[in-house]
Amino acid sequence: MKRKIILPLMVVLTLTGCTAKTTANKTESTTTTSQTQSASYPLSLEIHDSEGKAYTQTFTQAPTRVITNNQSSLELLLQLGLQDSIIGTVSLDDELPENLKDAFKNIPVITESKTEPAKEVIAGMNPDLVIGRMATFTDDKYGSISSLNGMNTNVYTQIASDMRTEQSLDNIFTDIQNVGKIFNVEDKANTLVENLKTRLNTVEEKVASVANSEKSLNVMVMTAYNDGTYSVFGSNATLQNEILNVLGGVNINEKGGPQALENLLDLNPDAILYVYNNKNAETDKTAVEALKNNDLLKSVTAIKNNKVFEVSYTEFMGYGTRVIDCIEDLSTKLYPELSK
Repeated sequence: MKRKIILPLMVVLTLTGCTAKTTANKTESTTTTSQTQSASYPLSLEIHDSEGKAYTQTFTQAPTRVITNNQSSLELLLQLGLQDSIIGTVSLDDELPENLKDAFKNIPVITESKTEPAKEVIAGMNPDLVIGRMATFTDDKYGSISSLNGMNTNVYTQIASDMRTEQSLDNIFTDIQNVGKIFNVEDKANTLVENLKTRLNTVEEKVASVANSEKSLNVMVMTAYNDGTYSVFGSNATLQNEILNVLGGVNINEKGGPQALENLLDLNPDAILYVYNNKNAETDKTAVEALKNNDLLKSVTAIKNNKVFEVSYTEFMGYGTRVIDCIEDLSTKLYPELSK
């Protein structure tokens, strides 16, 4: 399957002055936006909230007091050698890659597991940048973009996390390059992007050589709750749709939400991806085996053919560089002949 190429909107803004100013405008909900600007300061770029409103963020220097609101943005900053600029992050969804653990060890974790910090906590830390998933920038979580800007705090929302628009994996690369510009580490960012693109192109070519171009794999993406019930991720998770597209698959569930196991019989997926994370660790330990050993489900194609695979939240749902790790890993699980 060929992945979609959605060309981002390229914007060059030249502003004068040394303070971070913000303006808000309503944008078309169908526009996938990104910005690639000059590395010189002041640097201005346009971000969006989850409602599609645009805000211009102006940087007069590289941020030095940064809070990351999800694991993928944390990992990106660590990959770019920016750990000394991070003053706080959220509890981790998954174990960090070994090569990032040393850089992470002195970074404060400002939330308990399964919780998000109140905006008052964020304000009290006096950050100059909060970066991460678009949907979390609301007044009942980290604070809205406008409220953070009102405290002279810039925001960067990951373009790849925009749930309003059809996504492309290229938006992950644009996020990396934009962060490189914000922190004036463009060379490192560009090197990382080129490496990821090379790996992605290799996987695409391999999958194309074995996948059925006439019929996509029907994939169910699910997780379990502590009470033993299950929930599915729907096809409105747009970046995840593109991951499946690269792998020759399609999300069998149009909408996310609770899933009765009996429905698996009717939907009969070709493969099941079980998403695990640290915050659900106890339930995750037994959830997949419970699926496989359920007598009611033995006729489901995915279970009958042993096509039930575990995937970490950060890799599949995290909007960052580990999405490429996920695609590489799943390609050999869905198509074992590629591992030979």
